[in-house]
Amino acid sequence: MALAKWLVAGWLIQLAAIVGYCAIAQSSIASSGKYAVGALAVIALGFVLYRILRTFGTQPALISVVALVVGSVLIYQVLAFTVYPGLAKDIDLFSADHLSQIVWLFVTSAVAHALLLLAVAGVSKAITSQTHA
Repeated sequence: MALAKWLVAGWLIQLAAIVGYCAIAQSSIASSGKYAVGALAVIALGFVLYRILRTFGTQPALISVVALVVGSVLIYQVLAFTVYPGLAKDIDLFSADHLSQIVWLFVTSAVAHALLLLAVAGVSKAITSQTHA
């Protein structure tokens, strides 16, 4: 059950990041604000992955990455077709372009999440080796 709480936290972070990005993109601080939202989301998601890795181990962390990626794609799609239509500009629901966008979003998100998990694993290993030295 505790793993589910961390996954929900990860999905909420991703939801907040997309909403924050869209809100800031329309403001006067868009040029730097979008990067700040992205950086905060990466740091927060990195913390979630770190806690999952340290608490549950490698296999649950890998499964969590898949769950977080699927969740992020679903969140993006729901927001794109309900609240922020600019996210799905010029794409019809269930079209070939839409499927292509989902696949591209899934692949890029999976690579980004996997790289973040690798970075977190490196940090975790460094912390562990320092505390046992």
